[in-house]
Amino acid sequence: MNSGSVPPAPPELARDPGRGFWSGSLGYPHAVLLCCGWVCAGFAVEGWLGDKSLIAPAWPINAWMMGGFALWIAVLGAGYREHPWVLWLGGIPVALSSLATLFVLGGIAGVLQQGEQAPAWAKVCGLDRVIGGVPFALAMLLLLLNLGLALVRRVVTRGWQGWFFAANHLGLWLAIGCGFFGAGDMMRLRIVVAEGDASSVGVNEMGAPFRMPFTVVLRDFQMEEYPPTLTMVNDEATEIIWKKGEPILELLSGHERLIRGCRVRVLEHLSSGLPQGEAVDAPFVAAQGGVPAALIEIEASGGQKQQGWITRGSSSGVATRTLVCGGVRFAVAPARAKKFSSDLTVLVAGSEPWGARVEVNKPVSVLGWRLYQLGYDEAAGPASKWSLIEAVHDAWLPGVYAGFGLMLFGAIAMLCRRPPFSLNQEGKR
Repeated sequence: MNSGSVPPAPPELARDPGRGFWSGSLGYPHAVLLCCGWVCAGFAVEGWLGDKSLIAPAWPINAWMMGGFALWIAVLGAGYREHPWVLWLGGIPVALSSLATLFVLGGIAGVLQQGEQAPAWAKVCGLDRVIGGVPFALAMLLLLLNLGLALVRRVVTRGWQGWFFAANHLGLWLAIGCGFFGAGDMMRLRIVVAEGDASSVGVNEMGAPFRMPFTVVLRDFQMEEYPPTLTMVNDEATEIIWKKGEPILELLSGHERLIRGCRVRVLEHLSSGLPQGEAVDAPFVAAQGGVPAALIEIEASGGQKQQGWITRGSSSGVATRTLVCGGVRFAVAPARAKKFSSDLTVLVAGSEPWGARVEVNKPVSVLGWRLYQLGYDEAAGPASKWSLIEAVHDAWLPGVYAGFGLMLFGAIAMLCRRPPFSLNQEGKR
């Protein structure tokens, strides 16, 4: 052969120029095209649905769907395991392409606002509900198909010799499958309960009531705030005009800042105070159940000084107070919660009452439900007399945990059976 001649292509990459794109060996270009077409079909369905959305099937329909899908994968993978299309659908190109598709869709959901806050153009093509939309569902089905075919082929061709591989892939398929098919059984309820009252009814996203198998009693609501800060508002004190990057002044005694040409000093501050009298300029005194207040001194650029109490007011009747300097109206910024929680008593039929504290990101489990601290009366702040609790129930969560357990078991078994490296007679790897 001449030195300048081109060597023939490997058999698996050789392609007959006369054959079509899909008739030769299948690889990454075909997988990318499949995923793109799959997603485009999903967005076409979203555009056809318009403002409506598909409802995820619930029990027992979703269980039958998952079982039927798994059975179809098993028959397809075992009966046609040597078919080029089956090999390709269960291969690495489709796996990586489907994962990349899910990653891109997840990135879009993270960048664009979802739900009612989404822009109008995003709602037209279904980008306002990416995670729960048809394109994401189709990409998930493609990933499950790929995982299932790879698992079936490995078990059929090699038996259970590579059982750790099977455990790992089966666990991943089970975790993803239970999370996907079980979405229709996920319940999120909101419970509003006042101090001293009991509630056993939650409301779902559609506003429909649902009676839970337990009752919660709110004993006490507790809230810890960040120190109050100074802000600037319009003349009607209805809108904050403070801009990002401007100085922030905590309303603590002795603090001072130069803000828009005015030097503001905090002479006294009260974490909880009430006006001493009914006069408009009545001083504040420390009192339980009051509001944060501060006595400040403002010095304008010309040297003029003025003092006065400022407070953001409350729903209990304390009026908002502000102070003006050089056309700038200073006020107390809205409260910022540092930590808030609810002390509950949980009542379950046939069991003794027991106490629980629900905090943000620290849920409490009751009969398969998880209770999260969600909100409170923001106008009242620490004096809130009611609490908003979110109750979440996911009947398929044990299946997801079982899948994670199989994955962990397979990974540990793989590490135990296969040492990280081996040495030859000369002591080299």
